[in-house]
Amino acid sequence: MDRKSVEQRLTEMLSVNHYSGGKKLLVEIVGNQSLLVENHQGITLYNDQKVIVKSKEGLVEIEGCMLKIKKISNEQLWVRGDIGCVKFTEKDGLIG
Repeated sequence: MDRKSVEQRLTEMLSVNHYSGGKKLLVEIVGNQSLLVENHQGITLYNDQKVIVKSKEGLVEIEGCMLKIKKISNEQLWVRGDIGCVKFTEKDGLIG
């Protein structure tokens, strides 16, 4: 098996389309300035230093400076700013 076919197979297995079709949480970070959350269920906290986003799987916590929600829809949420940290807490790990 040549190297190109192995890379193609890995790309197909890890394809974003594979996950978004199943309505699973998808978090994509572009550098440290932009972050996309797909298949969210709303925002539980929003200020210029922290954004917490709810999903079926748990919470996504984004910390940084000058954070702004640039775009929001039923499925997508774009956060821009100086992103310093992204944490995920599984639903089973949440209290209440």
